[in-house]
Amino acid sequence: MFPNKAYPGFGAILIFWFTFSEIGTGCRFTAAGTSGAPARSSSEISIDDRIWILNKMEFERGGLTSEGRMETGRRPAEDLWRRTLSQLPTIYGRLVYLSTLRNSDSGRYEHHGLSVLFGEDQADQAMRESHLASFREWLKLNLEQQKADLDLYLCGLPTDRRTLVESWSRLAPYRNLSPAAASDPERMLFLEDLEILLETLRNEYASAARRPDDSRRQ
Repeated sequence: MFPNKAYPGFGAILIFWFTFSEIGTGCRFTAAGTSGAPARSSSEISIDDRIWILNKMEFERGGLTSEGRMETGRRPAEDLWRRTLSQLPTIYGRLVYLSTLRNSDSGRYEHHGLSVLFGEDQADQAMRESHLASFREWLKLNLEQQKADLDLYLCGLPTDRRTLVESWSRLAPYRNLSPAAASDPERMLFLEDLEILLETLRNEYASAARRPDDSRRQ
């Protein structure tokens, strides 16, 4: 079939985990610095408060320094994978997710939650490395494996798949998914693979659209 020849954000998942593992158990907290004030329910706790509470918990467990950064024994790339990237079911979805974290003006990767835990420079480096690793993981797949991964990614989108494929063919949003550190041959291979996959999907949809007419003529 093919000639021979890699996705809720970190902060959202962090808050999701905290909400259901701590607040979801029925715990109620008093706002920092308001000793004696009425406790607030989970629905009243802001994102900033939750991040502060989570950092305090990590610090008390010995996981954070006094500056609010993770201990050096825990690498930010590992934390990014454990909390976020491993939750995304497709390699292509990881590429999309990581690309959205890259500032198109500066080229730096920006993620508030990861920066709070590790600092901006370490967070940027972790996302940069993860983007390149995911990109190369995608390139290692053969075209059939890439199509299966892309099919799974498309299944999770609300847009009609035929409309989406036609739009991608015109606008080529996948051109923005390559990491800056990728080589020119890697970028070229990535684009060639996506163009083959989109052409394959267009042919499949066209064939499926013709089948009802064929069955009526018979």
